[in-house]
Amino acid sequence: MAYNTLNASLFDAFLDDDFVYESQMAFEPIVGKQNFVDYIHANFEAVLNSGRLIYAEIGRIGMSNQNSGGIKLLLAENVPCLLMVQGEKYNKFDLILFEFRNNKVLRMDLCTHVPHWSQALGTNDYPGIAV
Repeated sequence: MAYNTLNASLFDAFLDDDFVYESQMAFEPIVGKQNFVDYIHANFEAVLNSGRLIYAEIGRIGMSNQNSGGIKLLLAENVPCLLMVQGEKYNKFDLILFEFRNNKVLRMDLCTHVPHWSQALGTNDYPGIAV
């Protein structure tokens, strides 16, 4: 819901204190819950200023032994993810994978290439917004 409402403070209750965020588009991870909340708050401000809103759709990577650009992926069946969309809801561009510890998010990985968003199935569920 945080992505769909652009409310960074919603992350605070769900992130582990040892939280790590990595992006395939960045050289360094963001380590620590508060560092990520500060980063995503600035990111959400930039999205608001751009006028091109983002949406997060709950999805699932549903196939094992996937092939992505010649790289064979060994993923478990039915892996939950978020499909990231900007502008129109059909304009998917990234997916986010999660790792949990004690019912909190320990890690988020923003995947721009592998696995690719096209390897996931959307649920048409956009938490926090009416579709």
